[in-house]
Amino acid sequence: MARLNPIRRRLPRRRGVVVLEMAIGLTVLIPLTFGLLEYGLMFWHMHHIANAARQGARIAARPDATTAQIEDAIKAAMNNAGLAVGEYVSTFNPADPTVLAAGTTFSVTISVPYGNIGLNIPFLPVPESLDSQITMAKEGDS
Repeated sequence: MARLNPIRRRLPRRRGVVVLEMAIGLTVLIPLTFGLLEYGLMFWHMHHIANAARQGARIAARPDATTAQIEDAIKAAMNNAGLAVGEYVSTFNPADPTVLAAGTTFSVTISVPYGNIGLNIPFLPVPESLDSQITMAKEGDS
């Protein structure tokens, strides 16, 4: 006659408890993981959008700046961020940097609809768009 291990006989079965703990744990960990991914990606894109606006404003601050040069600087920075022309909107205030006198300010605003960049996880609150505005003074003799 085979003897059963006396220690094993005394331990209660825990299979159901382990499944229940895993189900409860995963309902917390999965949304947390996706939230970290979504918001991390959002902050990464916001950094690149602000950098592109800063690059455009730096070009616009030069005394000989043209609108085409500003748009090229923004386009290059946004391409480095993985966003192509048409996925964002850039606006300038005033629209033509050549009319500014030295010491006056020029603003570059970039707006990216969040649907173009996010993971679009349905249960996470996210903004409609990511926007960045940078203002710099025009260089030159005042």
